[in-house]
Amino acid sequence: MEIRDNLKARIKEAEREGWLGEVEGLRVSLAGAEEKLGEVEGLRVSLAGAEEKLGEVEGLRVSLAGAEEKLAQLDRRPAGRGVIDLGILTITSRQPQNR
Repeated sequence: MEIRDNLKARIKEAEREGWLGEVEGLRVSLAGAEEKLGEVEGLRVSLAGAEEKLGEVEGLRVSLAGAEEKLAQLDRRPAGRGVIDLGILTITSRQPQNR
């Protein structure tokens, strides 16, 4: 930004002084500087998008780790046991006991 502002000030000075060749050269430099600034901004936006995607990937890794743990619990359950704690709240009705 400072470079762009400096070039604009130098262009005004060159116009004021009648340095036409200098004006043209400074305008070319200004166009190049503005193009580079646009590229930098594009990279900044791309980086922000990539950081967001990395956060999503990390969330998926956490979910996968949880799912793998639940599968490991299923593999470790004793034979004949049909219930495993999946960490999900369930409501069961109790049968009345005969006394």
